[in-house]
Amino acid sequence: MESSRKDRINILKSEIKDQLEQKAELLKMDKDTSSLDSELWEKSKEVYTLKAQEKGDLKFEGLIFTVGLTPKPIILNILAVRPRYVYFICTHKSREQLNRIKRETGLEEDQFKVVIMEKDTMYRSFSLVKVGLQYLHEQNGVEYDKIAMDITGGTKMMSAGCGIAASKFNIDILYASNDQYDPDKRVPTPGTEKILVIPNPVKTEQIKAVKPDNTISIEPVTIFISYATKDTDLFKIRHIAELLAKYEEIQDVIYWEEHMTENMIKFMSRWVGQCDVLILFCSENTLHSIPVTKEWTAGDAINKPIIPIFYDVEHIPPLLRSRLGVEFDFYDIESNAHEMFSRIIKTCKARKSV
Repeated sequence: MESSRKDRINILKSEIKDQLEQKAELLKMDKDTSSLDSELWEKSKEVYTLKAQEKGDLKFEGLIFTVGLTPKPIILNILAVRPRYVYFICTHKSREQLNRIKRETGLEEDQFKVVIMEKDTMYRSFSLVKVGLQYLHEQNGVEYDKIAMDITGGTKMMSAGCGIAASKFNIDILYASNDQYDPDKRVPTPGTEKILVIPNPVKTEQIKAVKPDNTISIEPVTIFISYATKDTDLFKIRHIAELLAKYEEIQDVIYWEEHMTENMIKFMSRWVGQCDVLILFCSENTLHSIPVTKEWTAGDAINKPIIPIFYDVEHIPPLLRSRLGVEFDFYDIESNAHEMFSRIIKTCKARKSV
């Protein structure tokens, strides 16, 4: 079986080489090469699949793809792996490639899910990967060690977010690479494409865990949460406050609905002045809330660190958009709290080191 596979690959490569020479001659004569291109593509798919079978370690049942404007790498990896389920992260424009992908791979409608990345940010990409894991694992029973992520296509922000997610959730990465590239046409030379499996470095211990910076210690801090009361349920304010309060580095978490018996103006004057960090939950309601505007502008006036929490950058007050914030994930409240805590500690240590 192994020798027959190698023989078939060699035959295909020889045929591809001959056809590439034919194509070069046709191009010199300014003749149409579309028929040859189709034949080359079909042979490239077969070579790619046979090479993947040689590897023998492609046991993935669920794949997550970032979809760009070139569908070929995705088609190649679906054909090579033959997953049970697929999750596509697209832009509005790249979604147009899905028809060709479905047609050439034979994917059935109940085998895949498509999500649109409305905002091209690393945070949004990361969040959508988590939704993809829920789709593959919780809804369709694919074990986590049988899931891989292909970041060959898509935007740079998609790839960055997916790379972080792969590390966090211990997911292997697939990549459609090649041994020879045509720089003029900016495409791989037919027949030289190959699949790469990049194990999560955390799994293989190729990188050591980064130790936290304990050289700067801080006293327990008080956090002031500023938010529009209309957003209490949207942002799960009470739950967030409870999670933050569990960290020993946080002394107290102050928010309005815990102190409603107090006069609002006195409440703001007292706690904005006493807090170490102000967390600002940003939404459309935030932009139109007079009390919230008074809170964060008062904090800014007395040089309090302000950390925006947002799900849309446009909701952050313009004066604060340069501040490092945390993108809110509606699917994972505990991760939100942990990200906020990390940002709080980094901010306080940075202040202390100055």
